[in-house]
Amino acid sequence: MADAAVLLDSASELCASRRCGEAVALWEQASSLRPADPGVHYQLGFCYAAGCGARALLDPAIAIFHYRRALALSARENTVGRAMVLGALGNAYTSAGRSRLQLMNAIQCYEEAAEIYAAERKLDDWAREQFNLGNVWCEMPEAEFPEKWQHAIEHYERALSVRTRTKDARQYGATLQNLGTAYREVKSGDPHANVRKAIDCYHRAMRALRESASVRKRADLHHNLGNAYLTLSAMEAFEDRNALRALRHFGRALSARTKEESPFDYAATQFSRGQAFVRLAARGVGGPCSLDQARVCFAEAIEAFLISGQPVLADEVKQRLDLISPASREVPRELHPAGAR
Repeated sequence: MADAAVLLDSASELCASRRCGEAVALWEQASSLRPADPGVHYQLGFCYAAGCGARALLDPAIAIFHYRRALALSARENTVGRAMVLGALGNAYTSAGRSRLQLMNAIQCYEEAAEIYAAERKLDDWAREQFNLGNVWCEMPEAEFPEKWQHAIEHYERALSVRTRTKDARQYGATLQNLGTAYREVKSGDPHANVRKAIDCYHRAMRALRESASVRKRADLHHNLGNAYLTLSAMEAFEDRNALRALRHFGRALSARTKEESPFDYAATQFSRGQAFVRLAARGVGGPCSLDQARVCFAEAIEAFLISGQPVLADEVKQRLDLISPASREVPRELHPAGAR
C-alpha cells in the first residue's frame, strides 16, 4: 500500500497538470489512510466543488461532506484557516440546489467566516463574505423572508466599504451591479428613490467595468438598466423618455445576447423590450408600429424560452401576446412581467 505522503505529493502534481480525475482518486486513497486529516478533506471538498473549474467533478453533496469533516477535525479556535473552510462550505451549500435549508446553512457559514476575518483584520476577505451574504439573501424565498432585499442591500453596502474601484474594478463593479438589482426589488422605503439608486449603481458599475468586463457582463448591465428605466417610466411624468431609454439599453444587451448562444437571456431581454413598446403604445407614441414591434419581441421571447426549456415562461408571454393581438379592443397599459428579470 502506498504511503499517504507519497499519494499526497502525487495528487498535488496531478492537480498542477489539470489531471483532475486521477488526482481525486489519489486524494481519496490518502483520505482512507489519513481519515482524521482535515487538509485532505478540504482538498477533496475543493475538488468536488469544482474549485479549479473542472465541472465534470462537480458534486456539491460530496463537497459539503468533506468540508464538514474538515471543520469537525480542525481545531475549534477561530483561525483564518477555519474561516476559509467555512467560506468554501457556504459556497457548496449555495450550489447544492438552493433550498431554504441549504441557503440558511450558507448564511451561517458566511456569517461565522466574516466574524473571523473581521477579528483578524482581513478586510478583503471580510468584504468577500459580505458579498456572498448579499447574494444568498437575494436567493431566499420572498414569501418567507419579505425583508430579504433589505438584508442584501446592507451586506452589499458593507462590502463596498472595502471594495473600491481603484483596488479592484471587477469586484467593485460586480458588487454595484448586485446592489442595483437589490434596490430595484426592495419593497421598503420610497419606490421611486430605490429605482433611482438602482440606476445609479448600474451606471457606476458600467463605468468601473468599461475596460475589464466581458461582452456578456456588459449585456447583463444593459439589460438591468433597461428594466430599471422601464420601471421608472411607470413612476415619472416623463415616462416616454424613460421607456425610450429602456429600449436603447435593451438593444445594446441584444447585441451580445443571441437566441442561439444564450436563448434564456435573449428571451428575457426580448420580453422586457416588448414591455417597453407596449408602454409607448399606451401613450400613443409610435402609433401602430409600437404594438407591431411589441408583438415581434414577444414572439421572439416565446420561441427562445421554448428553446431554453422554459415552457411555463413561454406560456406566460403567449398570454401577454394575446392581449395585444390585432383583435384586442384596447392597449393594456401595463403587462406584469413574466418570471424572467
